[in-house]
Amino acid sequence: MKKGIVVVGVIGAIVAGGAYVGINSAATSKVKGDIDKTIEELKAQSDIKEISYGDLSVNVFSQEAVLSDITAVGPAGEVKIDSVTVSDYDFINKIPRSSNVKLDNIRIPFKTAGINESEAKDFADFGIKDEIVVDVAAKHNYDESAKTFDGGWSVGIDNLGNYSAGLNLGNVNLAPIEEAMKTAETPDQVNPMLLMGIMGGLELNSASVEFNDEGVMTMAAEKLRKEEVQFKDAKDATGVREIAADLLKQQATAMGKGNNKLVRRIIKFVKSGKGIKISANPEQKSVMALGMSLNQVQQTMDLKTLEKLLGLTIDVK
Repeated sequence: MKKGIVVVGVIGAIVAGGAYVGINSAATSKVKGDIDKTIEELKAQSDIKEISYGDLSVNVFSQEAVLSDITAVGPAGEVKIDSVTVSDYDFINKIPRSSNVKLDNIRIPFKTAGINESEAKDFADFGIKDEIVVDVAAKHNYDESAKTFDGGWSVGIDNLGNYSAGLNLGNVNLAPIEEAMKTAETPDQVNPMLLMGIMGGLELNSASVEFNDEGVMTMAAEKLRKEEVQFKDAKDATGVREIAADLLKQQATAMGKGNNKLVRRIIKFVKSGKGIKISANPEQKSVMALGMSLNQVQQTMDLKTLEKLLGLTIDVK
């Protein structure tokens, strides 16, 4: 699976690093030349044997480039992508002010992903056969005057009940990174001490994680009903979710966490099987300080402190 993901990352780098340089020239031929050059450089620096693509379209007015029918071949096999769309990308500054990238229908065969026959049977229980089909989207905006970053990433697995997950970050203070980039022409010139300073200065004002599901939890419940003895009396997937929610509630109660709001919301999500969004507005804005505090909370499992520390809100569909 890792090799497949690496190939996908390379494809994204090709478009971001090649196509966008060409958009500013307002010429499709220029964009194509930059992409082809980037492909050759990546092939020379990696174990990818071949990268090919079909159509390329460039819209100068919307600052958008679309690359279709992409195939990358590596030692483990090939990965195909129906299309990659890149728009609103700022390629002038060292820290790009904006970007919007979408990779549609990334097709990763089981062989390429390193999935063996036994694992393939587990995937088949969820309706996934022969390949994993993934959509990826990423966007960001950087406020130059405030030195803050807003960004979001989402991943959807098309042949897994339209399951999707997303992460959004709000108002991340990137001033330390920009300051470091002024003194470093290449990434390897940023020394460890400077990196520590950067991490110490980073601030996170808000974040959210969202899971949406239109089928995968139902399929998982059916699998549990057939294979796990504690769910044998359930009549359907809804019954499995109710049993699972009760088991989770019993366990939380035994640990003295049964009345915790966070636990109750998670139990509600398990029972509904639809979707959940967890948002955070942390009390401590420093990323380094927040990480240290979270480590302490992890050791004590104090959920009330965790809720207060992160400023958690949970919405269940």
